[in-house]
Amino acid sequence: MVAESSAGLVLDVEDLGVCYLRARERIEAVRGVSFQVRRGERLAVIGESGAGKSTIANALLGLLPGNAVIDSGVARFGDRDLLAIRSEREWNRIRGGAIAFIPQDPNIALDPVKRVGQQIDETLRLHRRLRDRRELRRRSVELLGQAGLPEAERVYDAFPHQLSGGQRQRVLIAIALGGEPELIIADEPTSGLDVTVQKLVLDALDDLVRSRGLSVLLITHDLAVAAQRTDSVVVLRDGRVVDRGDTVEVVASPRHSYTRRLFEAAPSRSARRLTATPRPAAGHAERDRPQRPDAAHLVTVTGLHKSYVTRGMRSGKTVKRAVREVSFAITEGTTYGLVGESGSGKSTVARIVAGIDRPDCGTIAYRGRDVAHAGRAERRRLHRAVQYVFQNPYSSLDPRLDVAEIVAEPLHGFKIGARGERLDRAAEALVAVGLDTSFLRRKPVELSGGQRQRVAIARAIALRPELIVLDEPTSALDVSVQAQVLRLLVDLQHEFGLTYLFISHDLGVIRLVSDRVGVLHNGALVEEAPVEQIFTGPRQDYTRRLIDAIPAAPRTESSEPSAR
Repeated sequence: MVAESSAGLVLDVEDLGVCYLRARERIEAVRGVSFQVRRGERLAVIGESGAGKSTIANALLGLLPGNAVIDSGVARFGDRDLLAIRSEREWNRIRGGAIAFIPQDPNIALDPVKRVGQQIDETLRLHRRLRDRRELRRRSVELLGQAGLPEAERVYDAFPHQLSGGQRQRVLIAIALGGEPELIIADEPTSGLDVTVQKLVLDALDDLVRSRGLSVLLITHDLAVAAQRTDSVVVLRDGRVVDRGDTVEVVASPRHSYTRRLFEAAPSRSARRLTATPRPAAGHAERDRPQRPDAAHLVTVTGLHKSYVTRGMRSGKTVKRAVREVSFAITEGTTYGLVGESGSGKSTVARIVAGIDRPDCGTIAYRGRDVAHAGRAERRRLHRAVQYVFQNPYSSLDPRLDVAEIVAEPLHGFKIGARGERLDRAAEALVAVGLDTSFLRRKPVELSGGQRQRVAIARAIALRPELIVLDEPTSALDVSVQAQVLRLLVDLQHEFGLTYLFISHDLGVIRLVSDRVGVLHNGALVEEAPVEQIFTGPRQDYTRRLIDAIPAAPRTESSEPSAR
């Protein structure tokens, strides 16, 4: 156990400074950061990408890379200064023991070739000195239960790939508990999870704080989670603290304008749909794609079914019904939001509508013509009219190409224009998404997450399509960048007469951009209605549970609705 100082202080960070050395350049990442965490307290460190949040966590865990230099500060944890520890042996006693770490991505943190139980057992052997196999199993199963996992015996024997994302994240919590920590450092522990699964994970952490008196240092860019689930907050910008204090007070009356802007950018269940910001048309695209006055259905999906066959070494062949009897229509010039949890079939439907996959049965009528079972020539025409924007801008852009080549790639694929014309179209598309032509020669590695997603959108509109399928296009982005991209999408829709199929598990985002919403559950469309009806009068219990699970967006005293 950690020897606490006065008033139950568990961690005291004072004047922390960290920089990175790159090619003779000294890059300041964190400067003058101070905060305290008391016993049983949940403190959030919030800020956008590049603010220094993960640098702070890594400094406190002895996990900074080799080119990092701690050039100031102390971090008192009991009678130790964490920043002064140089022995890896001592760090191995502390990490996973008195201080536990819950990383963002369980797919990276968990060993895919070891069963879950083996990985918890390792922590118990190292930090609790347990050796008896029966006692190890009993204790590990107990920890899985404390982490909020039902069927703990089954989970103990499972491999990570046999569990859902939320289950894997709770396995990381169980591993963290194995060392009987005083402090848990959680780095974006719910950023990739659906709202209902996110709630389960956060509930499990809250229960542990109450039952064990644990302290939690939560690293997050999710302001709603910080507002609902923490006692104190520290707001970072460019490596410096710009706001701090009791969570309720900071949310109600932020002292810094940056904090207020962050809170006001957060989507919420009560936000109104975004409306377009009038601006001059880019090139001649608006004349090319006027919205039809009769608002006809551009896409009609009828009776869609899709199953996948998987084969396991022990389980043999299994058939998963991903989508069953799904029907809906998308009106031209509007946004159809398709929402549901992981595994509900959202992305399967999106890929079928975009012509990437074929359904087992059912029809996809595009302007009245069935394209689900069309021949090669017809599908090629569909691929020109329908473009796809993927979830992760870090993996969807080829790192070997510059921005000009990336945006012009579909033009080259469809043999549109000579090289000079393609570059002109690429530049036009780039300007349309709010990036100037100086970006044309940059590589993806030189771009921020928001800039990368703008490039992905530019690539999609370069072909002047009629329909864009957007598969979780903002889920990997910070809240202020997310707000900018959503505003951009609405403006582009108004300017070019675009139609969107918008896939998301974030109902706050769905409300901001959608005209009509379909709710998927276990591959079936359980509810469909105009967006306001879904949020103000849902008919299905499942829809109500999704809405109730949305963390309430923080609201300052001067806040307007997020979709002003």
